Amino acid sequence: HACVVQAEADGRLTVWSCTQAPYLLRGSLAAALRIPSSKVRVIATAVGGGYGGKVRLKLEGLAALLSMKTGRPVKIVHTRTEEFIGAVTRHPSVVRMKTGARRDGTLLACQAEVIFDTGAYCEAGEVVIWEVVQATPGPYVVPNVWVDGFCVYTNRVSAGPCRGFGWPQVTWASEGQMDALARELNMDPLEIRLKNAFDEGSISASGEVLHSVGFKECLRRVAEAVNWHGRERRSGHGIGLIGFTKMSMPQTASAAFVKLNEDGRIGLLTSAVDLGQGISTALAQIAAEEIGVALDDVEVAAADTDTTPFDSGAISSRQTFHVGNAVRQAAADLKKQVLAAAAAMLEASPEDLEIRQGRVSVRGVPDRSVTLAEIGTATQIRLGQPILGRGAHLDSDIVMPDLATGQSPKPAPYWKYGAQAVEVEVDSETGQVAIKRMVSAHDCGRAINPLSIEGQIQGGAVMGLGFALMEEMIFDEGRVVNPNLMDYRVPTSTDFPDVEAIIVEAPHREGPFGAKGVGEASTIGAAAAVRSAVAEAVGVTINELPITCEKVLDAIEAQRKEKSLSGS
Repeated sequence: HACVVQAEADGRLTVWSCTQAPYLLRGSLAAALRIPSSKVRVIATAVGGGYGGKVRLKLEGLAALLSMKTGRPVKIVHTRTEEFIGAVTRHPSVVRMKTGARRDGTLLACQAEVIFDTGAYCEAGEVVIWEVVQATPGPYVVPNVWVDGFCVYTNRVSAGPCRGFGWPQVTWASEGQMDALARELNMDPLEIRLKNAFDEGSISASGEVLHSVGFKECLRRVAEAVNWHGRERRSGHGIGLIGFTKMSMPQTASAAFVKLNEDGRIGLLTSAVDLGQGISTALAQIAAEEIGVALDDVEVAAADTDTTPFDSGAISSRQTFHVGNAVRQAAADLKKQVLAAAAAMLEASPEDLEIRQGRVSVRGVPDRSVTLAEIGTATQIRLGQPILGRGAHLDSDIVMPDLATGQSPKPAPYWKYGAQAVEVEVDSETGQVAIKRMVSAHDCGRAINPLSIEGQIQGGAVMGLGFALMEEMIFDEGRVVNPNLMDYRVPTSTDFPDVEAIIVEAPHREGPFGAKGVGEASTIGAAAAVRSAVAEAVGVTINELPITCEKVLDAIEAQRKEKSLSGS
């Protein structure tokens, strides 16, 4: 975390912050300092990795107070140790689950208790626990569901939004249940998942009729990639295959401006924050496609609360869907104005015009045309009526779940679906788990930028493997004893093989050109897939993360002793 704050003599504050949500930061800072929000300007800088940890107010309040007191700009940058103890972590959790099914594998009921440790302060715990209880049993048709969710205070580091937003924890439990059911019923793990998987038109436990559901295709594509039915079966070698879902946070909003400059280029103004996921490119693609210009002709402005319109932030994989819709509307508005201006200049009907390669021409008469630069110059300089398209997207059709029953015909803007498979080798003498291969398939609606999506899938999957095998904060009476990257292990490029990314397209009728978000999803199932693979390799199930050598070896030794005592 890092920021610079400059307090001006007139009471205005300018904040340069690596925030994920400029307008949320502006509102929080204004409320904390008891000043009008219009007095706070937030300029989003390069984020350097956010994953949810840079959504809420952190250092900016301290820097603002110091700057107001001294009249000088103030910069604060967290040290690595401060990052561990002063920022937020993923919610530690305990999940208890009971699942009922028929002998043929058809799921009947699920009862679960989900407990999230929010630490000493509740940054977003109530939101995270609310979201995951909407589909704790996973992406499966379960007619009877009862989930109790609890967010508890402890004396540990505060937890907050973290990539996956609580879904990796509940997926760890729900997919473990699916594996346990498969063993109990002597069914193939893939078969029992396909038998119960959500499909287009399935009805969720909340009563929602589901749309844009590519889950079964994700399962099949992953199974095909790892040759599931022909996989090698031998001691010490295993493949785990799991599925998962995640909702996108409801009741968020986005706005966009698209303007025609006098040189004919397009200016795109949103408060979307690019975390390295490529949202700036995707939004430029949406605008270019809608208007009919080249991608290189679209310039994307950085988020700045003084000049770019409102957005709820880079959270919950929402920007492609929400900001993308706002951009498409704004681009369509601009296009309508451009065609109207060109029609007056060409003495033609707007319906007879088309935009191609920076020119507006009469269909079938390409020589009868005018350039976008000529239109931009005429409207701005001669007419004094610059062309500015406006667009906005709000989840206006969301119905919040009934507090007594949990029922809602639409609790979320859309749902993400995916499947992952992990191949491992386990050394039964040491407990060492080696990842040999990982395949990750994701339903992204319609792929706006496939290369960017593949990068998101691969990065998130590796992050999930770190969650599965390495990462653990160790506490002594509430104090972190490993607040550095020497003692707290994170994955590097040498730890795991390349992740094979598979893009599945099940277009969403409300998404821009059918697109949905994908950024968080690939972190969700990795840990559950590793556990499943370890169980197939050495016959033991690990129910606590991370899956360390010690835990695997202890489980193997316990299994050996049990077999010895039983004489088997």
